[in-house]
Amino acid sequence: MSENKLLQAITHMENLPDSDKVGIKGKLYAQVTTRVVAFRKAYGDKGRITTKIHASTANRVLIEAQVHIREGDVWHLISNDWAEEHRDDGPVNKKSATENCATSAIGRALAAAGLGGGEYASFDEVDYAINEKTGSSGKKQAAPVEAKAKAEPPAKKAEAKAAPLVPLAVAEDAAIASQAFKSDASVVIDNLAGCVTAEEAKVVIDEYYAPIKTKYAERPDFEPFKEKVQERIQQITSNENKEKGVPF
Repeated sequence: MSENKLLQAITHMENLPDSDKVGIKGKLYAQVTTRVVAFRKAYGDKGRITTKIHASTANRVLIEAQVHIREGDVWHLISNDWAEEHRDDGPVNKKSATENCATSAIGRALAAAGLGGGEYASFDEVDYAINEKTGSSGKKQAAPVEAKAKAEPPAKKAEAKAAPLVPLAVAEDAAIASQAFKSDASVVIDNLAGCVTAEEAKVVIDEYYAPIKTKYAERPDFEPFKEKVQERIQQITSNENKEKGVPF
């Protein structure tokens, strides 16, 4: 059954219209969110995407993403992949290298499971590498403009072109952070779905929920997520007490 679901998801990505992909330098790339949606449609709460930070220093982040499916009470690892980012590569990494790295790792892990929908790398990964990282084509194009024109008007024209980069970076930063939160939150919900006892739930809370709360507590969408977690814990406790014959 799981193999059929995976094949269905792979077929869905293979048949993805070109209009749902993004072209970069003659190649078509699927966005990470498109791959995640295809996986979730196939497996629902029986699919899980996890990320693990293997290195996080002042200059570098290394993250592994894993894709799991559940058969009965057992979770099976079906694919994994890695991503690495450097904090001094572009404006997004200076603020959100971890989130950006997690997004790339998730996209690559899903591609390793067959949900590439075109090129192995995701649009998010390639677009960032081309347009945001230090030494990208966007930054190299600015130098000839200044070198060719010493007069004041051309200098002003170059400034006018550079100005929109700031809000675009902020928007991309917010989008990456939002996607990272949703991915981390789904890990908690998926793990709690497999818990039967309060003791098992406590392990999930300590290992997954606590770090997410520290990282995302200020986000407006954290409260609805928190309520879902509390509801699930109450459900687990209630079911456990009923089995023990203890009034809840």
